[in-house]
Amino acid sequence: MNWWPLYYRLRDARYGTARHPWASLAAVLIVALALFLFGGFLVVSQTLSSLAALLEQQVNIRAFVAAGADADALARQARQIQGVRAVTVISREETFRRLAGVFAGRARLEAAFPDNPFPDSLKITVAGPAAVEPVVRALAAMPGIDEVVSGQEYAAGLLAGAAALRAAGTAVSLGFLGAAVLMVTVTMHLLILSRGAEIRIQRLMGVSDAGIRAQFLLEGGLLGAFGALLAGAALLLLVDRAALTLARLLPLGAVPDLAPLPALAAVLGTGTLVGLGASLLAAHLALGRERPWRAGGPPRPASRPPPRRRRPPPGPPPPPAPAASCTS
Repeated sequence: MNWWPLYYRLRDARYGTARHPWASLAAVLIVALALFLFGGFLVVSQTLSSLAALLEQQVNIRAFVAAGADADALARQARQIQGVRAVTVISREETFRRLAGVFAGRARLEAAFPDNPFPDSLKITVAGPAAVEPVVRALAAMPGIDEVVSGQEYAAGLLAGAAALRAAGTAVSLGFLGAAVLMVTVTMHLLILSRGAEIRIQRLMGVSDAGIRAQFLLEGGLLGAFGALLAGAALLLLVDRAALTLARLLPLGAVPDLAPLPALAAVLGTGTLVGLGASLLAAHLALGRERPWRAGGPPRPASRPPPRRRRPPPGPPPPPAPAASCTS
């Protein structure tokens, strides 16, 4: 396979970028800004999804054991219910101890309640939000269960909030992806249109349209990749600082998972692909504007010349001068 055409195209792309350093730098910065915004809101979308999953995990069921019933036996029965992920037995002594810790600054809870009035309970974690109602019905039908508290209204609000968070994150990410594509396309178009003289010179030297497109395609891919690397580095720094800030402000269990690797991969891939596509489209439009020849014909002017003014027809010739008479 002959690799020399690719080598020449890469060399021309490198020379073309080096001949226009300020325009190339502006294109890289605009690409980096657009991709940084897209990647930042992609991380926000992933964080919202993590918060939604955290909210869904808070949907638990509490079943209170009747007096005289065996809590461990009821827990084993509850684990057999379809949709139950885990069952934890909370004894009446543990409940009393937790309440005493809450009211530590007041009179001692033991003095107010000399006899422990709290029953044993079961904390049931379900497999998903859709399993809450069937599990509640199955627990209520079990003998030995006095009361079942599920907080379905609270759970419905949590699930609605989780769905809204996911929808908002997806919409914001798609919106900024469209803005990034538009910004990069316009930038590449302006960059290539500013090099119309270079395109005409290449055509005078015999370079085909495919060769010109290949050069600008490689230039756009390189500029898009450089902008994506710059945006990825800034995104990693931002995510690291945001994770440290959230770790200081939020409790341990409420810190969302800020995973920058999927967003970083999306930014790098999007930058390269958008750079290639935008440069290809801009090169196609620029070649259409700068097409100076017809097929097999003389050069075609860029615009129609103004019409020539007609000269007025010449008038009748002047009469001949009278001949001088000779007198003798």
